[in-house]
Amino acid sequence: MSRKEVDRLGVIQAVAGRQLKQATAAQRLGLTVRQIKRLVRRYRQEGAPGLISRHRLRRPNNAWARPQRRAILDLVRTRYADFGPTLACEKLCSRHGYRLSRETLRQWMMADGLWAGRSRKTARIHQRRPRRACLGELVQIDGSPHDWFEGRAGYCSLIVFIDDATSRLMALHFAPAETTEAYMRTLGVYLHQHGRPVALYSDRHSIFRLNRPDREGELTQFTRALRTLRGMTAIAFTRTCGTGTLDSIAMTGRLPAHQPRSIYIVYVSLITSGYGGDGRSLRDEGL
Repeated sequence: MSRKEVDRLGVIQAVAGRQLKQATAAQRLGLTVRQIKRLVRRYRQEGAPGLISRHRLRRPNNAWARPQRRAILDLVRTRYADFGPTLACEKLCSRHGYRLSRETLRQWMMADGLWAGRSRKTARIHQRRPRRACLGELVQIDGSPHDWFEGRAGYCSLIVFIDDATSRLMALHFAPAETTEAYMRTLGVYLHQHGRPVALYSDRHSIFRLNRPDREGELTQFTRALRTLRGMTAIAFTRTCGTGTLDSIAMTGRLPAHQPRSIYIVYVSLITSGYGGDGRSLRDEGL
């Protein structure tokens, strides 16, 4: 019995034992009172097996006859053996008048050994990095290029500093492009307002990491500046090992353009006030 039939059995038993009214049972099962009477009568005559659907294991009315199925498979084997199910189905329809679905033909070909089904790729599951425990222990940094002013000003990037432990926006700064200077300026605002963090967590942009095999290990201008601040480190992550905060949650990291909520909040909090994340006027930035 299916799960639906097991649930129906309990209700019908309650009706047969006069513990539940037929109208209540009909409402609970989404049936009519007439159907409930029929099921109760069948239960009293045959017991629990009487509630099993009579359509089970019956041949469908629209099923192809066995001789027709064999004729179609013989055609595929002799004339379209190297064809896939989709192309073979088209040829059977246009040249031989057999109108059947592609999936039906695919199942027949697989059962007859004429087609090998492709196994689905196993989804790779990446364990998320746990968040840090304290405020300022790790700060995620990223930039979001977008038409933030909706044509009223030039295309620009929003530099975002967000605390990893609390998801708090710590610093925001509009810049014409995602450059070393923009990150330096935003870092200066962060240091002035919140002090020195333990580490900065960024992607593998060329601002933070040299992506050339012959220069691996060399420092960029930004990472050299971090070296002067003792106790600060820079961590470059891949998309598979990050927390996902910067990319998928509105206002908890990188602000993607396809999330209207994040754009609206930034408009209200920054643009309408006329100031960038460092307290300077947006007009001073040429934006």
